[in-house]
Amino acid sequence: EKAYLRPLNTKKLYAIKLKAYFFSSYGGLNTNRKHQVLDKNNKPIKGLYATGLEVSDMVGPTYSTWSSGHAFGFASYSGRHAALNAIEEMK
Repeated sequence: EKAYLRPLNTKKLYAIKLKAYFFSSYGGLNTNRKHQVLDKNNKPIKGLYATGLEVSDMVGPTYSTWSSGHAFGFASYSGRHAALNAIEEMK
């Protein structure tokens, strides 16, 4: 939005002040490669899928916590992949 832009000594360059935020949980549900949630015996729970950064302990040494939007790729991929697996399971 234009109200947040600040001119930078020229009429064509603008800046906006951003801060990195990180909203996530650590740990989360364990899933397999099909993104099925696993029970305490590591067996898939039929019909239950989970995706995004909060599954299978994705946070930790794998991702840094300072970069905004760093998990978008995995969240997009895992959501689509889980949906395709769920559809296949329903056939």
